[in-house]
Amino acid sequence: KLFALAVDRNAGFVGQAFYEYGPVDVKESIVKNLSIHYEDINADFFGKKVLVKCCVEQYVYRPDEWRKLAERNSNIKLMMQQVLAAERQ
Repeated sequence: KLFALAVDRNAGFVGQAFYEYGPVDVKESIVKNLSIHYEDINADFFGKKVLVKCCVEQYVYRPDEWRKLAERNSNIKLMMQQVLAAERQ
């Protein structure tokens, strides 16, 4: 199902949004699913954009680095949310 989203012109953004705003375990689930169909998705114009945005190639070749990057990005987003929440008070 995620394969169909990745290669769809409009639905690819849905998968990217789940990846961008989801916790690390959700990101890993998305990337793992996309990596199974990597070659088919990479052959599609819109699919390539999803693969790049979700860092699938890095996950395939350097999973430890991918995990560190995903955790760092999640921590940065959490910190920014806390800063913005503190300023609103």
